[in-house]
Amino acid sequence: MNTLKTALALMLVALSLAPGISMSLDNATEVIPGSRAAGLDACVAPTEYMRRNHMEELLHKRNQTMRQGIRTEEFSMNECVSCHAAKDDSGHYVPVTDKGQFCQSCHERVSQQLDCFECHRTTPES
Repeated sequence: MNTLKTALALMLVALSLAPGISMSLDNATEVIPGSRAAGLDACVAPTEYMRRNHMEELLHKRNQTMRQGIRTEEFSMNECVSCHAAKDDSGHYVPVTDKGQFCQSCHERVSQQLDCFECHRTTPES
């Protein structure tokens, strides 16, 4: 019975935090200066859509790729990194997971761990 009460309490806490996460994303950085995305008018989908749905798109893409063998560039992690990774003053790519960079800046704001890059590159292939 205590386990059930604990689970319900955790669910209530998670639900109470959801609006805060959504509000944080509304103020998220759109692009990082020095990235290819900084010179574009739009992402692969409208900015508001991507802010709210990028994880669902990545999970859907993962399922298509890993479970169905369907590989396309749309919503691929490689394409995201290629567009959103910035270059430093010496022309080298900065990992998207470094402090202040595209992925890290939003994930830090909403206290979410970046585990995509345990397998994927954090910079574009040269």
